[in-house]
Amino acid sequence: MEPFLLVDATQGVQAQTVSNFYTAFENDLTILGALNKIDMPNARTKPCKLEMSSMFDLDETHITEISAKTGENVEKLIPQVIEQVPPPQGNPDSDFVAILHDCQYLTSPGSVILSVFVKEGTVNTKDQCVF
Repeated sequence: MEPFLLVDATQGVQAQTVSNFYTAFENDLTILGALNKIDMPNARTKPCKLEMSSMFDLDETHITEISAKTGENVEKLIPQVIEQVPPPQGNPDSDFVAILHDCQYLTSPGSVILSVFVKEGTVNTKDQCVF
């Protein structure tokens, strides 16, 4: 699960953001705020941060302003996840169980990049996994 509520700074909170918030809240997930498209001339960073803060009870100072287009402040997101999101509660000694989140096929034969959420077990470099 991705813990960020990502809001477009040019549009503000949309219905899908509210829906994602309630799904995360009902599942007792840690919620982090990120405000994207701060590089746009019509970005409304302050009003959008206030909106996120009031609607989702997020500390306005902890909502990261980013630009996915330029890469500005994107490097700040991973340390937030490491510091604030608790590790999975699965048993690392169990059989490997994961949920496939996304995949990307590369041009070289047999090359695939997978994005997975590990539920149980451990996977190591060069391990073969079947999905």
